[in-house]
Amino acid sequence: MTKPSLEALFWKYFEARQAGTKTDAAIRLRNQIVEQNIGLAREIAHRAASECPEPYEDLEQIAAIGLIRAVEKFDPSTGNAFSSFAVPYIKGEIQHHNRDHGYSVIKKPRRGIELVSRVRRLQRKLKAQGMEIDEAQVIRGINITESKWRVAWDAYNLPPVSNLDESLNGEDAIGGIVKTDYSWFKTSVARLREPIQSVLIEKHISGMTEGAIAKKHRVTVEQVNLWLEQGAKQLKTLSEG
Repeated sequence: MTKPSLEALFWKYFEARQAGTKTDAAIRLRNQIVEQNIGLAREIAHRAASECPEPYEDLEQIAAIGLIRAVEKFDPSTGNAFSSFAVPYIKGEIQHHNRDHGYSVIKKPRRGIELVSRVRRLQRKLKAQGMEIDEAQVIRGINITESKWRVAWDAYNLPPVSNLDESLNGEDAIGGIVKTDYSWFKTSVARLREPIQSVLIEKHISGMTEGAIAKKHRVTVEQVNLWLEQGAKQLKTLSEG
């Protein structure tokens, strides 16, 4: 029996949603779509795992929640690629989690984060085995010097960067017109063309600087600012529509 295409699954699930159907069959359709796209969530979770203290396994679950929400919101009649639509939902879900736990999404020294995360994971593992061991004992056990641990701990405890709420409401908001309605922002930015879509996500969800974005896309900072300005205008049009 031929396996249904992703597009066919989306249309069946979309029609079920339009009809207000919440049957087991509709849920199975949704889950099939999620399974076919779980690689995207894992890829984003892997990148996030190098930038925050949470273990990859936890971030993968959070990313999967974002993917599910994207599937539940996607409208195949728009003609947009689902992957482009889903990325803001997945990244946004991780961003929410990091904000709620006081984690910076970026800018903390990676080595410090990895070291503290390693100690925390080992503590959790030992606790699951019935052994309560404090940080000092773990540090000695894995041959980390006190000075190295102090540097890592200080890096880990750096104040978090601006969360998405602050970014979108502050002076650097895109023209001051992006609402703090995350669903609106994610849905709207998914309707924009590249590279404007990616630049807006990188700036307002991933928290990258204009310079870092310019380096990634191999363009000038002036070009990045132009894309951000164009994106602001397009989002404003969508908000007024």
